[in-house]
Amino acid sequence: MIDLRVCTLSKAVGGGIEGFTCGSSARSESAISEHFNNRLQNRQAGEEERICTSTIVQTFLILNQLLKIGKDLRRLYHVACFCRRELERCGIFVYGDVSAPVLPIHTGRLSYAAKFSAVLRRKGILATPVSIPAVEFWASRVRVMLPSDFSDGQVDRLLRRVVEAAGEMGLIQKSCTNKGKMIPYIYGDGEVSLREDEQEEEERAAEEKIRKLIVLDSTQKSTTTNNNNNN
Repeated sequence: MIDLRVCTLSKAVGGGIEGFTCGSSARSESAISEHFNNRLQNRQAGEEERICTSTIVQTFLILNQLLKIGKDLRRLYHVACFCRRELERCGIFVYGDVSAPVLPIHTGRLSYAAKFSAVLRRKGILATPVSIPAVEFWASRVRVMLPSDFSDGQVDRLLRRVVEAAGEMGLIQKSCTNKGKMIPYIYGDGEVSLREDEQEEEERAAEEKIRKLIVLDSTQKSTTTNNNNNN
């Protein structure tokens, strides 16, 4: 069984498919192939599906690069944990689980969420304001996304700008004694370098599968168009 659930994690690791796939690998492969074949048959019959080829390509790209996804998820976990600890140490309250790749920073009132979002945007950080009816009016917040491809330096700059913006907005807790004292982020994972060659081979294999998929789709589309013209 394939279970597709909407989430933001796929965007964080470069998928952009708005979901993740879970289930046995054998069943997943057969189910996806079956769905794609059904899509081709529907196209031949003149029945278009809403799912586009680019979405299918992105799905295959994710499913066929498990080593890359594993590496990205490990880094994303470390980045998320570090960012939350550092923001809380600097007197900024963050909602949610410590390992979530989203930083929902508390602002309180709706007007503060909108202003904080605008301040962060001026500093080069995309932060979406969230308030009623999604959350209680007194629990308004901004959501900062954490991608896995951020370098250590980019993580540091993100935190510095968030802390600076929070200071300008008066959102830092008065009891905080670490204002302005940032700890640099350093990430290391020995397993990644040991599997680099294997990961490159996995990437080449995934690209080859996608190339064949695009050729198959283009050929099928051309055949369908010719058949329609003949009719």
